[in-house]
Amino acid sequence: MSMLRLIFRISCSLLIASTLSVAFAQNVVVSQDIELRSDSRYELFAGAEGQVILYRDDPTKVHLNAFGSSMEEVWSRELHMDKGRPNPLGALVSEGEINVFYIYRKDRSLHLKMQRYSARGNMTDSMTIVELTDDFANSNWLLQTDAAHKYAILSTQRDANTYVIMGIEIASGRVMYQQKIDLSAESFLMREFSEVYIDDFGAAYLWSQENNRRSRLDEHVIRIIQISITGDVKTVAVAMPDVLLYDFELKVDPGNKRVVGIGYYSVNPDEAAGVVMVRLPYDLDGVADVATAAFPQSVIEAVDPRNKRVTGIPYIKALDVVFRRNGGVLLIGEQRKQTVRTVGGRSGYFGGTIKTDYLYEDIILSSVSADSLSSWHEVLPKKQFSQDDNAAFSSYFLATTPKQLRLIYNDEVRSGGTVSQYQINGLGGIDRSSLMNTEYQDLWLRQGAGVQVTANSIVIPSERRTRLRLVKVLF
Repeated sequence: MSMLRLIFRISCSLLIASTLSVAFAQNVVVSQDIELRSDSRYELFAGAEGQVILYRDDPTKVHLNAFGSSMEEVWSRELHMDKGRPNPLGALVSEGEINVFYIYRKDRSLHLKMQRYSARGNMTDSMTIVELTDDFANSNWLLQTDAAHKYAILSTQRDANTYVIMGIEIASGRVMYQQKIDLSAESFLMREFSEVYIDDFGAAYLWSQENNRRSRLDEHVIRIIQISITGDVKTVAVAMPDVLLYDFELKVDPGNKRVVGIGYYSVNPDEAAGVVMVRLPYDLDGVADVATAAFPQSVIEAVDPRNKRVTGIPYIKALDVVFRRNGGVLLIGEQRKQTVRTVGGRSGYFGGTIKTDYLYEDIILSSVSADSLSSWHEVLPKKQFSQDDNAAFSSYFLATTPKQLRLIYNDEVRSGGTVSQYQINGLGGIDRSSLMNTEYQDLWLRQGAGVQVTANSIVIPSERRTRLRLVKVLF
């Protein structure tokens, strides 16, 4: 009898394990290993016919790989670029086709070129777009696009006072504009060129500020430059007296067609005291609406319950902005702390090893109504610690649908950990759950490098030394 019970228990265990395995297989699919060089860059795109496109480049080569719905490789291409020290800039997917941009040198001149590939991996076009001369003779450009992927926007900081920006229509390869933006050092505190923002209509934006310090806060001004897709340039200055900015992002609400600056303000410069929002008409004409919403004490204490004397939230970074159809705004921020220290020896330049610690903690949601008169804030607990990895496996991935948002993150930065998610519905309801477990899978998921393929599926890269795998998750 005991033997029968033992056989029954084993059979039940095998049945349960088999059921779990099938469920896991239906929700998570992992590709085969992909070779990755130490000096390679890569990016994922949602392609046509349900494909996921992997773009990889190194200093002299570009590779394209397409993967099907089961993460099987459908096709791969090594691109043949022009001679003359080609410098790949990146790729954009537009109308189902993959467009690869690079710079090459010919007859002592720099040229911008685009190669186009179909969803089946066949080259359909190759064109030299423009010869880069004078202020535009540069081989290092940031490649960006609008939400509809109609335009390629290339920008770079030429020198301490100059940005240069180009707008290109992807379908035709036509140069829409080339603009040199002169930013006086007296008027602008320069930011890295990666701060160029592209809205859904193809316009590019730069912003900076003056006098964001307590001693001259009554003269605090932010300046916004808008370069339309036709090359028209507008500049506006918004006075923000008595508002000390802690962190700030410039966006455009496409549904309501308004320029929106949103972030955090502070009273104590070491911590954010609440949310600040600036609204402007899309044409930048008219009076700016500036509003603030302080963090409730309950939210501040939820971030750090042990510190009763804290008056704000430290180390917070504004990351994502979600616009509602009614004009409301949801700001998603995250606590990010970076510490550099010396281990195993004396501090300074002699002895010991320099280590960089990354601590990415709570996610903070802040919702502001269309009239800026009401707001709510919520803390989503999270704690990620890593060392000497540039926080590659920290933070979260934002997946959006018309009905809800998903914030997907690694519970711990290690192999074999749990991947969790926060689901946020349209009414502000929040639910936390475990999405998958990577035990025995040796997966190191880079959430920030993922791509949303459909409303109910995402693909996240797993990167470990020279091995890359693509992990598809179905909801």
